[in-house]
Amino acid sequence: MDANRVIEQINEHTLSVVENFIKLKKAGSNYKACCPFHNEKTASFSVNPAKGIFKCFGCDKGGNAIEFIKEHEGVEFKEAVEIGAKILNISFEWKKSTNFDEAKFKHEESLRIACSIIEKFYLEQVNHKEAQAYIQERKLAIPENGSFNIGYAPSGNALLVHARNSGLKTEILEEVGVLKSADNGLYDFFRNRLIFPVSNSKGQTIAFAGRDLNENPKVKYMNTPESCIYTKGDELYALNVARFAIQKEDRAYIVEGYSDVLRMHDIGIENTVATCGTALTQAQAKLLKRYTNKATLIFDGDAAGLRATDRNAEILIKNKFHVSVVLLPEKQDPDSTFVDHDIFLQYDETQSDYVVFKTESYSEKFANDPVKKSEAIKRMASLISCYDRTNQEVYLDFVSELIKPKKAWQDALKEYAQPIEKKPKKKENISEIIKLKKEQQENLLENQYYEENGAYYTMEGKNPKQISNFTFEALFCVFHKDPQGGIDLKYVLRLMSQYGRKRLAIISSDDFCTPASFKKQVHRRHGFFWYGNDSQLDNIKNVKLLGIPEAKELERVGFNEKNSFWVFANGLYYKKAFHPIDEYGITTHATLINNMDEFDNVPPESQIRINDTFHVLNTTAEFIGRYGKEKLESSIRQGQVHLLHFFYLPMAKH
Repeated sequence: MDANRVIEQINEHTLSVVENFIKLKKAGSNYKACCPFHNEKTASFSVNPAKGIFKCFGCDKGGNAIEFIKEHEGVEFKEAVEIGAKILNISFEWKKSTNFDEAKFKHEESLRIACSIIEKFYLEQVNHKEAQAYIQERKLAIPENGSFNIGYAPSGNALLVHARNSGLKTEILEEVGVLKSADNGLYDFFRNRLIFPVSNSKGQTIAFAGRDLNENPKVKYMNTPESCIYTKGDELYALNVARFAIQKEDRAYIVEGYSDVLRMHDIGIENTVATCGTALTQAQAKLLKRYTNKATLIFDGDAAGLRATDRNAEILIKNKFHVSVVLLPEKQDPDSTFVDHDIFLQYDETQSDYVVFKTESYSEKFANDPVKKSEAIKRMASLISCYDRTNQEVYLDFVSELIKPKKAWQDALKEYAQPIEKKPKKKENISEIIKLKKEQQENLLENQYYEENGAYYTMEGKNPKQISNFTFEALFCVFHKDPQGGIDLKYVLRLMSQYGRKRLAIISSDDFCTPASFKKQVHRRHGFFWYGNDSQLDNIKNVKLLGIPEAKELERVGFNEKNSFWVFANGLYYKKAFHPIDEYGITTHATLINNMDEFDNVPPESQIRINDTFHVLNTTAEFIGRYGKEKLESSIRQGQVHLLHFFYLPMAKH
């Protein structure tokens, strides 16, 4: 493997490397321990996984994973790389023929270390009265997790003085761009500015931006120039902090400015990054694509913000992102609008798919102008053509209702269609009919459907056919007594549209029986469409409903004699412990399974917990064969096996 990539991988896994040598304890978003480099009783050694660095606030040692290995093991750089590679099970050894430029790497590393020192200096100044006055007056949101390290550059040459007093090489700081030279010598580039450190996706600080705190600034924001470690168009602000949340949510919110990002993270929307005043680049889109292919643009509510939305949406769609937009009032931005999480959610529920939103805008704007309508069709068709054939068909149905005729769209799409290379015919099989991942192929063969881009598909002859514009997760089913005393079954589903919108749906077993009633129920949630038939719905239900928890509905508060617990509106009190409901009104309690006879009587499709691991058993015999009888008996003897019971409290506000 290339040496540069090995070094990157080692430094991306600083936490794993450090844990190989010392025991760490989680503390918020960081991990702490007593420092291995000096004697101490109170832990002052910290690892920040998001930034990929360690730091001791007692002896001031810090750096990346390789720096830790060098210091801890007393080795030189190359040996430290080999040790790090071995820890991470990366096959690597230095060779004379390697293309690694050690001098170049060390120079770049010196700039990164300098940036880390500069960041710390600015952070230590943030309590200056000028900085605090601005933060409080503007109600600037600074997340409490310490991931952003917002700092302050005082007036004068405070950084230059600090550099000379601490022995920092001023030529390195000049290359980073925080010092500038003039005829009368060096001076601080940032003066009386709030400082926003800019990190790469690995968490290494590589540049800085400064916001002028004067009342009428000539230049509101200034940025350090590009360097050998920083290319502005290659980075997204806060991606190092947001990347895990982006992967988890499978969506990125993109805003314009530094303060917009801080606000979003402060209210809990941590899957947010910023372009920082520039149009999105191809490099930034490709970087973001590592983590998701869904993006929501939230830009200022003015003409410039709408133009930025159009430019950035075009770049993203050409990189095959599904793009949505959230519109803000005029002269508003995310920082000023989203003062709390609830207000954000109100706006988030209004987000629209960009292609549909823009086409609708054109249809209203050019209602009486055929020429402009034709131009609009061509522009939007050029974007729709970036998607696969199935998505094109779905979009075509939407947009042709907004601007007619449909044939004009079809003709425009043909103009942008990519030429298909003809290949000699081979024996047909599912891999050659359509390009599917192995898991999708297996699901199609076994269950006659598969998932792609947040929707369900089946095969019609040789071609894929979309049967929904959403997927769903069955959370649980509830047994409910109807007014006549009969038992009705309800399913609680989480619907997820292919454009990222989520809705909760409670659907009766009757409404789940036929495509017509199911279609009606999901359509009521706005924007969720079902196109499939009986057998296709049954195929999906057979998979999605298997093993979901069965919850019993508790209709009254007070003592429940049958189960020997107290029922409250917000949970159960059982064996001196309170079990609160979750966001869906469900609470769980567990009963100990004391022996194998009790285990044999566990109902089919129940859920059990062994230690902290949850299992669904189809039948007890099947589970014993899968888990192992001796292992199960041992777990039961140790009191580790519990049967889980789920209860639904309709009287709760959820």
